[in-house]
Amino acid sequence: MDMLDTGIDVPEIVNPVFAKPIKSKVKFWQMIGRGTRFCENLYGLGKHKEKFRIFDHWGNFEYFEEDPGEGEVSQSKSLAQKRLEAWIELGKAAQKKFEQGSLKTIARQLRSFSR
Repeated sequence: MDMLDTGIDVPEIVNPVFAKPIKSKVKFWQMIGRGTRFCENLYGLGKHKEKFRIFDHWGNFEYFEEDPGEGEVSQSKSLAQKRLEAWIELGKAAQKKFEQGSLKTIARQLRSFSR
């Protein structure tokens, strides 16, 4: 599960596995977060991901004194999507103020997203 702790967004994950002890609380919560990503039509048209199950073979929940209880799947935006939306908003603001230099810079950034 190390590969699922930082910098990855795979909404299709439904069964994260703690296959070794985790000592970092940040890493622990990042790994749990991988299961919380909303995934539309995962099980067919109109059948979205609504829940996920964590298999904790090393007692990490007990180590961090957390009650695994029931959780909710949430829809979150990836970092790339948030960046793209921020550049678009910046572009709108620059356009309103007729800032041509800023618009050119923003246009270059936006084009880099399509590559």
